[in-house]
Amino acid sequence: MEGAGKNGIEASFVALVAAWGGGAAAAAARAAAEGKSALISSPIPFKLTNCDPEAAIQMAEVVVTDPIPIGSAATVSAHGTVSRAVVAPVQTSITLEKEFYGHWLPVPCLTVLGRRVGSCNYVDVCAEFKPRTSCPPPLGPAGIPCACPVAAGAYTLPPTVISTVVPKELPKELGNGNYRVSVVMKDAVGSVACYNVQFSTVGI
Repeated sequence: MEGAGKNGIEASFVALVAAWGGGAAAAAARAAAEGKSALISSPIPFKLTNCDPEAAIQMAEVVVTDPIPIGSAATVSAHGTVSRAVVAPVQTSITLEKEFYGHWLPVPCLTVLGRRVGSCNYVDVCAEFKPRTSCPPPLGPAGIPCACPVAAGAYTLPPTVISTVVPKELPKELGNGNYRVSVVMKDAVGSVACYNVQFSTVGI
């Protein structure tokens, strides 16, 4: 994006990260003030790693359209195993970061359409994201549970096209770019899951 439109997006994102605070945000704001143009870095390849070999849920493979096109659709497939039953409550900590002028800035916990998204802590993620009815596509048809309890077993999501249209309520500054996510989940028994994910989005 060139010209005034790009400058407007950069200015609004600088205002957003300034509100977040932190040394990285301040450095990013200085870079923008100096006229550096690197709001959107080169895309990084999608990668998901398990960060706790003792966790109950291990992802063996995740394949997704790379970079992820926002505003249209993407194809995703996955295979994982659950070594033991997972029962609520499941404490979950999510840290979401976006690359901005070479710095990784934490995205705060935001409420969008009644759901908390971003860098959030959940006392019980099972209750937070409990489906109102039966498990919706694509999980339900693939036999993948989307509510607790989760039974031990192997689960596979075949190549599936999913919508990547985002709610208009989501800040536009969280559009194109490079992201990192860390997810840590625990229940009364112990570690449920631990993932580090990196990905890029394009299209907005």
